Amino acid sequence: MSNPRHLSRILAPLARNILGKKSPLFGKLVLNWHDIVGSEIAKITVPSDLKFSKSKKISNTAILYISTDSASAVELSYKTIFLMEKLNAFLGYQAITDIKIIHNSEALLKHQEKQKKNKKCHKRHEITAEDATRIQEKTSNIEDDALKEALEKLGQAISCEKEKK
Repeated sequence: MSNPRHLSRILAPLARNILGKKSPLFGKLVLNWHDIVGSEIAKITVPSDLKFSKSKKISNTAILYISTDSASAVELSYKTIFLMEKLNAFLGYQAITDIKIIHNSEALLKHQEKQKKNKKCHKRHEITAEDATRIQEKTSNIEDDALKEALEKLGQAISCEKEKK
């Protein structure tokens, strides 16, 4: 049997391959976008880019670029301060200093199509009761609530993928 390795050592190279030059912080925002901004805003937006300041005086601050359609852009522009507060609360510090809205219907349509394809897997109740019980049993001894929740979601996604095949 092989030696146990930290999950972070395995996932970090995978994340680098997927995100390319984008920061892990951007990946965190994309993965949790629906939970951070809420379903209404998540339906009409998709995070496109996160550009960090090059100034040494204000390091670790960034501008978030959000794609949306032209019809939603005006409404969204009134909510940028609210969105920044929610995003920074999620991240735990004042990382996002500005939000730029990009009129890009194509990116939004691609995102919505992908959401529709994967919609079944995002619903908790779509997995079998047997799988749900097995996931709960496997994660019942985990004390860290955030880790437990993340592993439960991972188990549900894996279970859902198995059902698709």
